[in-house]
Amino acid sequence: MPGRVAAQADPATVVEAFAEAINSGDVDAAVALFAEDAVIDNPRRTFVGLAEIRDDLQREVDNGLNITNVSVEVSGSSVTAIQEIRTPRIEAFGIERIIRIATFELRDGKIVSLAQMPDTSDPETARFQEAQAPGGGGPPAGPPPAGPEALPDTGSGGLAADKSGGAWFALSLASGLAALVLLGVVGGRVVVRRRR
Repeated sequence: MPGRVAAQADPATVVEAFAEAINSGDVDAAVALFAEDAVIDNPRRTFVGLAEIRDDLQREVDNGLNITNVSVEVSGSSVTAIQEIRTPRIEAFGIERIIRIATFELRDGKIVSLAQMPDTSDPETARFQEAQAPGGGGPPAGPPPAGPEALPDTGSGGLAADKSGGAWFALSLASGLAALVLLGVVGGRVVVRRRR
């Protein structure tokens, strides 16, 4: 087993092992690649520690996440992977795949941080991000492919990390309307003061 331990310490090998574990649905193998104090950070949520990371990765596996590392660049203990991401949720928007830039930091052969960002220079990724934004239109009209569970929320894929997106949109809309009303009231008061 010494060869296997040495191979796992290689940063590129660890990153490839992570993608393989996710694609095979082996959450335990994926979690085993992370340090106890590891962090996964994406534009919508941050997961800290193995318990949160396990929950996030389980959600990803349950939602059909498939990762293909298109390129992997190693610089010391840092790895930048360009990844093609496929899920049923992405496909529901008529998009085959999106591109994600994943930056891994490793310590003693374990992942201590994973930052994931969509590559919006890719047209399909940009189109998917626009559709995910509040007021972006959502998936095409019509029933989802296999019922309501066909488009589950996902975590570290940065796709729709939790159900707070709708709440955030509602809160933003309410805040915006409140600001408009406040401006109208303040504007009215300014006019009244000017008449005096």
